[in-house]
Amino acid sequence: MAISQMHDPVATENEDPLNQSKRVHQEPSHEEIARLAYVYWSQRRPEDGTAEDDWLRAEATLRETGSNVENRR
Repeated sequence: MAISQMHDPVATENEDPLNQSKRVHQEPSHEEIARLAYVYWSQRRPEDGTAEDDWLRAEATLRETGSNVENRR
């Protein structure tokens, strides 16, 4: 690997703060969770769960996938 291709930790630390903020993890919004919970609710049979199950599943899914600034656009 050429030296120019190596990772430079100093360059990352000195990176433009606006670019760094795009990578900051944010909690999913109420609206994001509600939308995904509705999708889960609409795809299951009533006897296979509750609206609360759908909400918790949506919340966990969005946290795992990293609901961040770039995903909210």
